[in-house]
Amino acid sequence: YEISACLVGSEMCIRDRELTAELNKELSSNAVYDEYLGDRFAAAMNAAMDAGSQFEDSDEAEEVAEGILAAAGFSDAEVAATVAPKGAEIRLVASGLESAIINQRFSIDGKKIGYAGAKLKGNGNNYMVFAVIQ
Repeated sequence: YEISACLVGSEMCIRDRELTAELNKELSSNAVYDEYLGDRFAAAMNAAMDAGSQFEDSDEAEEVAEGILAAAGFSDAEVAATVAPKGAEIRLVASGLESAIINQRFSIDGKKIGYAGAKLKGNGNNYMVFAVIQ
């Protein structure tokens, strides 16, 4: 499994049709892979985190961050996440995302799905992998 380059600030975009195929198989769905959804989410998330960090009040920071995500078109998006080691097999990543999707009662059937990821601070070999469902 390769986490492809495409760095956006500290975030990394993950472009992988195979991950969607694996999730569709495991969850008996017909989600459509959107290679730009993860890229757009990563860019919006970076902007939201940067803007939010300017505020000491956590409620204000959250409000600003949510506003940026909404302006970028993600107010109705559902996001599932899992942690995966660098170089993890696609089935391992899909299994983690499948569990997160099921636990949060999200449906991916007939929706667009894309992926984004970020290196976890303090551990250069682990990544948080996000499935963005819209």
